[in-house]
Amino acid sequence: MNNKTGCIMWIILFCMLLLWGWKMVDFYLLKPSMVKKMLNETMDSVSPAQTVSAKQVEFNARWSEFERDSEVSFDFTGFRGDSFIVQWRDTLHVPVFPSISHNFVLRKLVR
Repeated sequence: MNNKTGCIMWIILFCMLLLWGWKMVDFYLLKPSMVKKMLNETMDSVSPAQTVSAKQVEFNARWSEFERDSEVSFDFTGFRGDSFIVQWRDTLHVPVFPSISHNFVLRKLVR
């Protein structure tokens, strides 16, 4: 009976570590890559034959469409120089340990 209990405990520990690993991958890789993909798609939809200021206006308009439909709440989205910057803060809630907060920043050059 003792061996079964130990085996079950190891299986539970393995499953918890697997779940923890998946949450970390989702938090640090998948969500930021979704935002980066939308930045790239927005940039691809902007006409390349325009002036820089016209591109920035069109980029802002198309990005605001994505921002309305997004599940991410952004702290800052806008231009600084010729780079479009997206900044958001996300928190990974963990049941036993303290929550992990991270400030994400992505930049896209619009010229």
